[in-house]
Amino acid sequence: MAVWLDRLGALLASLVLLTPVAGAAQPAPLGLLWRGKGGEVRVVACPPGGDTDAYCRALAVTTATRTIRLGGGYMSVKTLWQRDGARSGPDVLVLGDFGGSGGDADLFAVTLTPEVHVTKWTGERFDIVAVRPGGPALRLTLPFDIEYFNDAPHAGVIILPLPVIWSGSGLVLDRRALTTGHVSRRSSDPAVMRRELRAWVSERLPHERDHPKDPDAYTQATVERLVGLMLSGHADEARRMLDRNWPQRLEGQEIVPSGEDRFWSAICRAVVTHHLWRTFGLAGIPHADLIQRGAALPA
Repeated sequence: MAVWLDRLGALLASLVLLTPVAGAAQPAPLGLLWRGKGGEVRVVACPPGGDTDAYCRALAVTTATRTIRLGGGYMSVKTLWQRDGARSGPDVLVLGDFGGSGGDADLFAVTLTPEVHVTKWTGERFDIVAVRPGGPALRLTLPFDIEYFNDAPHAGVIILPLPVIWSGSGLVLDRRALTTGHVSRRSSDPAVMRRELRAWVSERLPHERDHPKDPDAYTQATVERLVGLMLSGHADEARRMLDRNWPQRLEGQEIVPSGEDRFWSAICRAVVTHHLWRTFGLAGIPHADLIQRGAALPA
């Protein structure tokens, strides 16, 4: 009887393995993604010699005379935006998403006439690039992500919206939206900031602990608030806010004086080393000099 039950269990297990899972993701379909005057964008299989997974997809532009491969290795592809005759921008904006928790993706702006022109941007968390409504020109929000700050886990990423706009033949920083929009209006409870900073001090000073035990020591709300101010041209206000909320004593002991400068410097370095800082000339925003000087402080 026991042998028969064992065999029955093995049979049932094999049936479970062979039964298709309802709703399982299917590979992105091959073929036409977008067609315009002068050519089209197609989803094609990944070329041999590289990633040969059945789910792997690549993008290509085809015209009457040639085919241009844009990129490959994607799990999914989609059209984010296409131009009509009245709007300013490329002919089409396409996203190739590599999949995975990091949101790595390639963003392509494709113009077909008078000649083929392709601009590419690559970034982590780019799977959440969004088109902003309003105005005749293409407007996007790109993710300005702060990864692993204070040893935070990958899921603890801090993402702030960076507004950009199409100008001429490419994307540029939308300075007006950046300095007057919601980035500079993010609210943060001072009590939360003070609690996080106290946790950071207790975990990091005087002897640094690589992986904080207290989740507040990741200081996610604090960093989101401060970086939001910095990117919107208010680094001076961000620095004053940090100073106002920095703990002066912890368990009856004086805080190491260099702790506050060290924290500020770490935030500034995370900002100025971000690829979007260079790509979109964020060194030209108001009070960027304060951020650059902060980044140069000793770690």
